[in-house]
Amino acid sequence: MILAFIGVQLVLHWAHVDIDKRIPEISTYVSLVVIVVVLAVVTIASLIKTHRDPTAKAHPVHTGARIGAWRPRVGC
Repeated sequence: MILAFIGVQLVLHWAHVDIDKRIPEISTYVSLVVIVVVLAVVTIASLIKTHRDPTAKAHPVHTGARIGAWRPRVGC
């Protein structure tokens, strides 16, 4: 979502500079507010999700060796 917002901001800036001055630009202040709000919302949503369901993890812990995992040589 943040990358999409930045993409729209870049396109609007390009259009404002190279096509027509009447095309609006997004100010730096508004950009920072949008980015901080998005980060806050997804962080809070993640905390709420993991609080309600403690088994929900982004990266579950794996036990045992992985297939193709590095192992030290024995008896060189």
